[in-house]
Amino acid sequence: MPPIPRRLALSALSLVGAPRGARAQEAPWPARPITMVVPFSTGGSVDAVLRVLKPELEAALGQPIVPDYRPGGATALGAATVARARPDGHTLGMVVDALAVNASLYPNLPYDTLADLMPVTLLGVMPLVMAVHPAAPHADLAALLAAARARPGALTYASVGVGSVNHLAMELLSRQAGLRFTHVPYRGGGPAVTDLLGRHVDLMLMTLALARQQLDAGGLRALAVTSAARLAGLPGVPTAAEAGLPGYSAYSWMGVAAPRGTPEAVVRRLHEALRDVLAQPRVNEALAHLGMQVEASPPEVFGRFLRRDIATWAEVIRASDIRPE
Repeated sequence: MPPIPRRLALSALSLVGAPRGARAQEAPWPARPITMVVPFSTGGSVDAVLRVLKPELEAALGQPIVPDYRPGGATALGAATVARARPDGHTLGMVVDALAVNASLYPNLPYDTLADLMPVTLLGVMPLVMAVHPAAPHADLAALLAAARARPGALTYASVGVGSVNHLAMELLSRQAGLRFTHVPYRGGGPAVTDLLGRHVDLMLMTLALARQQLDAGGLRALAVTSAARLAGLPGVPTAAEAGLPGYSAYSWMGVAAPRGTPEAVVRRLHEALRDVLAQPRVNEALAHLGMQVEASPPEVFGRFLRRDIATWAEVIRASDIRPE
């Protein structure tokens, strides 16, 4: 058989490739189980939220959601795993406020936060709770601020690590109030709460998910929450503005992201499925108990939110000269 002319061969290849590409675009999604990368170990607040969402999201999408726990690097390992995954909608990631913080805190991340990740949905925000030991002498937030003003640096606060949102939120509070506290970083919420219970530190800003058990048991006392409105899960606790710190707010948050390049139609369907799941009363109530205010923001709104959060924490990191451990 004579050789096929190059021009005809290229034409034939293009014809062969076209239907294959068309079939790939038209292939139903999801076609197999979806991996959800979680940037922490099991048992934390992100895992708790995923467990609430998982059954309903599986029912909505018709495929299992398989958690892939990738703790490390202050969530950078999990984010990098998502950023490097095939962008076909079968690998997603739970992302949290550390995604915005890390963009400024770490100069050599193994991914570009905005270029390599595609926002899908902001699941919700979690205002922080200012908690102290029940025997602490501060009756309310105003009294605590007065004590800090009288003795600069004498009051200590715990965080889950340098650059964590509860560390940066306290730095933001200190700057806005013109006060000075002493930071005591821990490697995780458990050790930090243990030392707060033991009165080795004076206070801590933490999510309601972390504080709930001790608040319910009387082991901790809440002075204020960092949201603009009171939390449904703590209706008797005033906001920071009500308690003597007007204009102050700070949030932890959780969302879902995909690798950049994931088809727009897939991202839209993901958002719609998550939006419908978050609207279910059982899900909403369970998340409210964990201190989450549901947002269900679409991708473009989540993208704008992420950019603002990066800018906010970049300024705090710069002004406070915070450096990673």
